[in-house]
Amino acid sequence: MFASLIKQFHFKRLQRATHNPAPRQQQILLDILRTNRNTEFGQAHQFSAIKSIADFRRQVPLRSSAEFGPYLKRVYQGERNILTTETPYFFAMTAGSTGDYKYIPITRRFKRELDRSVYAFYHLLETNCPEFRSAPIQFFVGSAEGGQSPGGVPQGFVSGFNYKNLPAFIRRKFVVPYWVFTQPDMDDRFYAIGRFLTAQGNLAGFGGFSPLAMMSVMKRLLANIDMLEQDVRNGTLTLNHPLAPNVYTPASLPTFKPDTALAQKISDWRNTERPLPELMQLLLPNLKYVATWMGGNMSYSTQSLLQLIGPKQVHEMPFSASEGIFGIPFRLDREGGIAAITSHFLEYIREQDIDLENPPVYCAWELEQGEHYYQIITTSGGLYRYNMEDLIRVDGFYNKTPIVQFVSKRARQISISNERINENDVTESCRQASTATGMHFNEFILFPTRANHYCLVVEENGQDLAPFAQVFESRLRDLAKVYDMERTARTLRPITLLETRQGQLRDYVNAIYFRSALPSSQYKPIHLSNSFTDADSFPVVRLHSLEI
Repeated sequence: MFASLIKQFHFKRLQRATHNPAPRQQQILLDILRTNRNTEFGQAHQFSAIKSIADFRRQVPLRSSAEFGPYLKRVYQGERNILTTETPYFFAMTAGSTGDYKYIPITRRFKRELDRSVYAFYHLLETNCPEFRSAPIQFFVGSAEGGQSPGGVPQGFVSGFNYKNLPAFIRRKFVVPYWVFTQPDMDDRFYAIGRFLTAQGNLAGFGGFSPLAMMSVMKRLLANIDMLEQDVRNGTLTLNHPLAPNVYTPASLPTFKPDTALAQKISDWRNTERPLPELMQLLLPNLKYVATWMGGNMSYSTQSLLQLIGPKQVHEMPFSASEGIFGIPFRLDREGGIAAITSHFLEYIREQDIDLENPPVYCAWELEQGEHYYQIITTSGGLYRYNMEDLIRVDGFYNKTPIVQFVSKRARQISISNERINENDVTESCRQASTATGMHFNEFILFPTRANHYCLVVEENGQDLAPFAQVFESRLRDLAKVYDMERTARTLRPITLLETRQGQLRDYVNAIYFRSALPSSQYKPIHLSNSFTDADSFPVVRLHSLEI
């Protein structure tokens, strides 16, 4: 009861603020500035003299991640009172578009700022998925065990840090102990997660920011179906490597009960070779919901997950990053969320103005339906007018507050002739082409070429892919209007579709994302590249060219 009241309180506060966002947003901003006015950054930008949003914009310039980097590096090295009066008690490791890590300071005040949106989200999740109130659920996280910063502060993935430190009233709903997510061997980790899930017969739903992590768990169970049958029959957990004794407590060790009935069902399924969703129904009979990112470059992967486990209702996860929470989803089977106006101070720049020296900047209540903006954030964690380089689209309003959808990272936008194709355009074009043709790919990446056309690289599947390429090209022209203009003007030639050997694209993506051995659940697909040469490095199985 107490837990429900906390979550409801934060949602009601958000709901009230959506009717008139301006006062709440200005209060959040001024509170952040007042608290940190005596820091080095605060004194340099005269925080103590700032009395309004207009003052703030005059005193503090916009900064990109690279421009803010020197400040964050000093904090990471152990210098204090640079950005915040509070000392960070954790550094969130977050991979940039190149795979290199940034270290975002987490302070107590910033954590409370995040919790305002987290609790509001949980209230909405349980309202839309009522089984979550009583039945077990599970979220997939990364490891928080990333060692220490040079200043002696713990570091790792913030999802694992939050999981470790959840309030008891939330933590007890989860079925996978934290130590499982820290296992260094990927196969062991995914299999162990799946084993805990299958041992929980009444699991109502699972979730994570990346649908690929959930797919990996299901595929690992399938790849080890014989071992799973024996583990279920015997009440055991079989791993390739022994458990490290420093990452679990005796209370969190596996205690599975033998389930001969389920083991027999698994055996029957294997012997009759029935469809995969039927196996998932046997293993997770009460699974009704999936919570994951639905938009941006995730829509194709979410569709792939549902093909694997069968139809489920999908609730989007919050639009968020280590730097903050920016959108709070509030509806089933639709992407986008209410701008997180009770957590951080949010500003926006129109997409077409982002390269201007002094672009016009808008507050949340000044945005327009259907327009695209880049997002600027100010948080109590020490980020001030920080350009996230996240492109968002306004998908309507909740009262007078915008509903924001993530579209693409700016780094995931490419042009040969200023057409600005983004990763969402590519993902959605491929999703629609797969639906239209029945052809599906685990990996695909669009590369620009110096021959004035794009090359879509996919893994070979033995089919005639010319129909797929034609639908993809048509959908891309529908979604990316400037690309369509350039194609009409014949400035750009039609795409080519290159089939490469199985595993080549996954190796390419892994080389970017897995530069650290720290276990992560936030594996994100790459569907678009800025490289004009990488497509040439893939072994060619077949090459399809469309007629001009």
